[in-house]
Amino acid sequence: MRSYDLKITDPVSGALIRRYTSLNADGSTNLGALNVEIDCPVFTADLPMGNTTIKVWGISIQDISQALDLGPHFDANGNWVPGKNLQLFAGMAKGLPLANPKQYGLILQGQINSCFGNWQDTVQTLDFVVITAPGSQAQPVNITHEWPAGQNLGDMVKGALAVAYPNFKCSVETSSNLILGQAEPGFYENIDQFAKYVREVSQHIVKTPGYLGVRIVAQNNQFIVSDATQTKPAATTIAFTDLIGQPTWLDISTISFKTVMRADLKPLDYIVLPQTQVTTSAQSYAQYRQSPTFKGQFQIKSMRHVGNFRQASGESWVTVFEAYVAI
Repeated sequence: MRSYDLKITDPVSGALIRRYTSLNADGSTNLGALNVEIDCPVFTADLPMGNTTIKVWGISIQDISQALDLGPHFDANGNWVPGKNLQLFAGMAKGLPLANPKQYGLILQGQINSCFGNWQDTVQTLDFVVITAPGSQAQPVNITHEWPAGQNLGDMVKGALAVAYPNFKCSVETSSNLILGQAEPGFYENIDQFAKYVREVSQHIVKTPGYLGVRIVAQNNQFIVSDATQTKPAATTIAFTDLIGQPTWLDISTISFKTVMRADLKPLDYIVLPQTQVTTSAQSYAQYRQSPTFKGQFQIKSMRHVGNFRQASGESWVTVFEAYVAI
């Protein structure tokens, strides 16, 4: 069964403010759960894809009237109040034969950037726009660095992010060759600007063909910083029964494929697609006989969790992946 659990908490006290879930207290599926629509992109910060949007259907009038309090706003004393924290767990719960509860988990953890309710006839909805790492031109987070000569780029990135985002964890795996011969200070308003600089400067230092540079993923209050030059983690094999439709090429070295919504993968992870299910014959071209079209390992470039909880179509509760051919 499809499953979701959306929690809104106070960023200071951690107190639970709202909860919308498809689960009963004993973990079973609530067949009367509210409908939710999800559009949650997950990407490397140097190639931003926009913010997450969530719509909850069938909410109460009280929830609509208090929607302003969930997003950033000024209080009665004129003080600026940041948006509330939001967590979203989603995937498949135990029940249907092909459902895999191990793929259920946290797909989004961020801050509500805006929230608004709508009441039209008998339809009552609550919409959220969620950001995973705060920072904008209007409200910069002020990511700064000195980067002295001889310091590794990975160490500089970890130190800069620790100051700008003290509540985030940071995992860094980068080449030891990413060193400049001179000091290079910098200032950035948000993680997108900083991540673009980090990728470009790392590609400037390492000129190896096919080197994609250092990339930063901001997901679930954690930064993952990697350039895929260190020990590669074990690749996850995508089961044939998890695929929705067929994988396809987007570019010379980039593919797209769609699976049942899952939370166990992230950008920069490695995957292997299942063996082809196409039946070949004597009339098939020789190079395609008994050979899968998508062979080898791929590294995930970006993901997009897309869901409509009560839409019957199999394509309405999925994760869409883009991946590179692993070098």
